Amino acid sequence: LAPAGTAGIGPLAGNWTAPNPPFGAVFTYSVAKAPPADAKLVLTITDETGKQVRRLDLDKTVGVRRVAWNLRGDPPAPATGAGGGAGPAGGGFGGFGRGQVPPVPAGRYRATLGTLVGDTVTPIGAAQAFHVSVIPQ
Repeated sequence: LAPAGTAGIGPLAGNWTAPNPPFGAVFTYSVAKAPPADAKLVLTITDETGKQVRRLDLDKTVGVRRVAWNLRGDPPAPATGAGGGAGPAGGGFGGFGRGQVPPVPAGRYRATLGTLVGDTVTPIGAAQAFHVSVIPQ
């Protein structure tokens, strides 16, 4: 008899697991030369109107890299007062939990790779357009 939990005998026998792929939009980028030490490498996501939806800090070491955007906007600024309250960031019933931002709506978006020094972003290359779709369940 085969041991409990195995599907048979051989190299493919048994329970096999692997991590789930990342959720959201996955971007692959290549760094040929690391930016200066005082600069950050960022990916800026904008909507159709050009409004910034999210900015992600990226790994700036030389090589091919991949980053996943979880399809959520920039988190809100931290609250200065105490208390929670209901609503999308307040953790009330029907909300997304404290500090969570709901997913962006389906539509067209643009991703731009750039360097950030202080408050100034300098684009690297052209923006890349992509579409976020809802997958029916």
